[in-house]
Amino acid sequence: MRKRYCASPEENGEVRTRVVEVFRVLRKRGFLAEANFMCCGGCAGYDLAIRATELKDKGIEVKGAVFWHHPDESHFNRTGHLYLAYSSLGTGKYGNIGLPDVEIGRILEQELESAGLAVVWNGTIDERIEVIGIAASR
Repeated sequence: MRKRYCASPEENGEVRTRVVEVFRVLRKRGFLAEANFMCCGGCAGYDLAIRATELKDKGIEVKGAVFWHHPDESHFNRTGHLYLAYSSLGTGKYGNIGLPDVEIGRILEQELESAGLAVVWNGTIDERIEVIGIAASR
């Protein structure tokens, strides 16, 4: 269910600030997290998989990846809704690196909600997480 569009450029700015902060927290927890990254999901996934391989070569654990790409940024600027991708990373050298995709999605959803953001997600890997604005006060 779509609740509403972001009301103003100021609110969009606050949403972006909060999502970027969530990404910073996730990086500290071992995720690769990139904002407005690459031209598409395929290119982003490829780049992140290479990074995950390089990190694993150095003995650094990667729990998964979260990002949004340039077309998502354009959509966000038009509508106030930001779609976030999340996944483990398929690599040639190590196979899948990271937690199961749904677990990554749940962690991302929890962090976004903890940051006071309203999200829509069906809880499956079939759908990306949609940030629809600042959560209403309770």
